[in-house]
Amino acid sequence: VEELNREWRAIALAMEAVDPSIILIGPEVSQYPPTEAGDPYNNLRRDMVRGFLEVNGDLVDIVSIHRYPFPVSMTSSTTIEDLRDNPGEWDVIIPNLRALIRDTIGRDLPVAVTEVNSHWDIRSGGETSPDSEYHAIWWADVLGRMIRQRVEIVNYFNLSTSAGLGSFGLLGRYEVRPTYYVYQLYKQFGETLLTSTSSDAEVTLTAALRSDGALTLMIVNRGLAGKTINLEIAGITVSEMADAWLLDVAHKADPVDPVDLSSGSVDLPAASVMLLVMQPA
Repeated sequence: VEELNREWRAIALAMEAVDPSIILIGPEVSQYPPTEAGDPYNNLRRDMVRGFLEVNGDLVDIVSIHRYPFPVSMTSSTTIEDLRDNPGEWDVIIPNLRALIRDTIGRDLPVAVTEVNSHWDIRSGGETSPDSEYHAIWWADVLGRMIRQRVEIVNYFNLSTSAGLGSFGLLGRYEVRPTYYVYQLYKQFGETLLTSTSSDAEVTLTAALRSDGALTLMIVNRGLAGKTINLEIAGITVSEMADAWLLDVAHKADPVDPVDLSSGSVDLPAASVMLLVMQPA
């Protein structure tokens, strides 16, 4: 750790001397702890971030970590229940990282997750591996949480991998993997983040205004059954009819019939991501 901190600083100063406007990112620590208490293995990663900031907090512009939650051991398998229950850890990781930054250097810095996926091994073809249908639902939820946590940079690992190198990639050699379609939904999402909450433990909602004035809602149902949720919109007046796109086992970010929101409720298919777009009234 001391060597990393020392060499990072020397390289950063040399780069800054050539380009004073450069944005410096570090320390790229893998497996930042997903709990407040942590454990001996993961707490070492938290201590590495703290040590890095003690030495280089005056130079770094964005504090970066990596995270691959599964498998939890070389011999364990990951179930749909594991993936379903996992996304909440991001509501612990990011606030904890921000608190560590403030405690160490006395001010806030932007944070980045510069490598992230569900698995760190090369498994594929399973019900929860990165090429699976349910993995796309997991990632839509995790990405929404990081948006709500205002993470500066999120780098999904990665763009493309052939089968021999694992199923990490959004694209295979000849195929499009389900998680690719998460981005087809989010590219229609708004730029101005709004406050949003969900009272259902299996449903998350991320809201934003688009530059054309439309309200966009990304609703993720991690549950394995369809459900109807109540939807309340306050502080903005929009049309009761919403254009809709759906990602689930039968839809690949496809447009579906407009949704009538006049009843104040929305029907969500099992294990799905629904994008609603409402124009200003």
